[in-house]
Amino acid sequence: MKGTNNKLYSRCYRAAGKYAEEHSGKDLTEDEFKVWSAAAGQSLRDYVGGRISGEEMLERV
Repeated sequence: MKGTNNKLYSRCYRAAGKYAEEHSGKDLTEDEFKVWSAAAGQSLRDYVGGRISGEEMLERV
């Protein structure tokens, strides 16, 4: 999961200096990254707590 977080943060960091019309399909705004990060964190907590399977956690992320 750490690798995925770094990858998506990089997309956010790359997009930070661009105008909206310059964003590619892979760029994320800071708000989009925050939403993804919160959802991924909740999925991880659900998995560690035994509420979801590893496969379901990966699907959510």
